[in-house]
Amino acid sequence: MAPAAAEGWTELDLSGQGLTELPSEIGKLTQLETLVLGKVTKWEYPDGKPTPQLSTNDLTKLPRK
Repeated sequence: MAPAAAEGWTELDLSGQGLTELPSEIGKLTQLETLVLGKVTKWEYPDGKPTPQLSTNDLTKLPRK
């Protein structure tokens, strides 16, 4: 992620990285406009809230901030 911060990337693709949580460094990419985490394979609605199920990563939730 250092190159993304140093070069001012506006898009970052983290799909296929096997992530279980987002790296804390994401918060430092203030110029980021698009973050790709994987392909949405289906939507689930726990507690009535739409939650995407992603392929290529094992993320189960996203941080609020």
